[in-house]
Amino acid sequence: MKNIKVLDYGAGNVGSILTAFTKIGYPPSIALTEKDILSADLLVIPGVGSAKAAITSMQKENLKEKLNERHAQKKPLLGICLGAQLLFQYLEEADGVGLSWFSGDVKSLGAPLYFNNGWCHLNPKQFKDSGLSRGLSETSTFYFNHQYYFPMSKSYKSISILELEGKGAICLKDHLCGIQFHPEKSQKSGSLILRNILEDHYGF
Repeated sequence: MKNIKVLDYGAGNVGSILTAFTKIGYPPSIALTEKDILSADLLVIPGVGSAKAAITSMQKENLKEKLNERHAQKKPLLGICLGAQLLFQYLEEADGVGLSWFSGDVKSLGAPLYFNNGWCHLNPKQFKDSGLSRGLSETSTFYFNHQYYFPMSKSYKSISILELEGKGAICLKDHLCGIQFHPEKSQKSGSLILRNILEDHYGF
């Protein structure tokens, strides 16, 4: 059984994330200690709400140093929604620096949308090429709820939101994965994408 830990730093919907992973046969637990953060087979960084509050919480708990140590060891890490945005260099909402593991800045969606709340498709070609599409199709939809987005880049493999071309939905690079949508709210599609990330990207 893989040791999956969910980081609780006061900015995540931890309960629903725990349930989502348990549902697909990979029951996780909460990371309570520095040892948990460093030793987990997969560490999940969830997140909802304010990026500024999230960064402040991470600084208060001295989490950045611990997470950078894990990153340096190239151990699997998954960021979800705000947790995915924290993996980037700069967060416009917080006017602050993220973990800087992915290149690029997280910016406002801007006019005319400003807020993306609802079900969206992923770019079919990018999704197929990602290696994460097992059991899913071009008609599969995922639940988004965000005002800010992470960019597409040639420095990592990325999948955009079909309805918002150029706005990132998934970013992948080696031991890292970030997903902008909420898999725990995306019903069957969410369960399948989580399974594919664990088994097809990380090889669990």
